[in-house]
Amino acid sequence: MAETYQEIVEEFQKTRTELQLDIFISFEQLESGIKFCHHVLQRLKRLIILKGFQNSREEIRFFKSLKPKPESCLLYLYMVRSFKLLMPHIGYGKATSFHEQGNS
Repeated sequence: MAETYQEIVEEFQKTRTELQLDIFISFEQLESGIKFCHHVLQRLKRLIILKGFQNSREEIRFFKSLKPKPESCLLYLYMVRSFKLLMPHIGYGKATSFHEQGNS
């Protein structure tokens, strides 16, 4: 089956919703989300290498509209993971003040 860039990104968005990547329960969920985003970006890269772009309009659309969806999700997951790793293991009150400080 010949895939298109649009189909890969639509599948990404559907699976992202199913995996509930915006609601984090554990580091395992974060890691699986990061692997999932990497996999999607690798598929897009392979498709570009194999097919390329038909014209500059398609290339611009890809880099402005399609690629940012999995890429921004990956960046978000990296940042949440980093924040959670840096968060001290303390009681609720101190953890809340840590969040409010913005981990600066």
